[in-house]
Amino acid sequence: MLHPGKDIYHLSMLLNADKQIVANNKRDQELTTEIARLRDGVERVQCAMTDIEAKHESAAKSADMALQLAVQTRIRATATGDAPGNTAVEKATQEATAASQRARQAKDNDEPLLTPLRAESEAIDVQIASAREEQGIAREKVRDYQIAKLEDAWDQQVQQLVTIGNHLVNLGRG
Repeated sequence: MLHPGKDIYHLSMLLNADKQIVANNKRDQELTTEIARLRDGVERVQCAMTDIEAKHESAAKSADMALQLAVQTRIRATATGDAPGNTAVEKATQEATAASQRARQAKDNDEPLLTPLRAESEAIDVQIASAREEQGIAREKVRDYQIAKLEDAWDQQVQQLVTIGNHLVNLGRG
């Protein structure tokens, strides 16, 4: 049974198949390059965020360790009655507390930078997802056109076999 709409669609696919395969393969390669570029960008943004966060974490840990050490030293100085040592330890405790406050303040000061960096990372991730989706569509189109070409080749081969079979039957061999 003939299906005019389906036949016209099939013929138009065959007429444009080679051109469309080339065009969609080219688009696939362009998207591969774009995705790599976007991945590099998101990696740079994430590295910048990681560096900032690591710097703050390191400063906070150092300040906390200095404060803990100063507190322990002060407790020992108090327990042993070491008044001159107690004064030095009190100064060290104040310095460690100030360092801890500076570390928190530096983290707070960098938050206006981290927020847009996070937003940029998320925006790039969306672009990567979109490019991957478009790439999937291009690959699917290549596959569809290749299938149309193979189906046509199949149909032509079958038609040749039918013709050969008819000749054999006509010659009394089939």
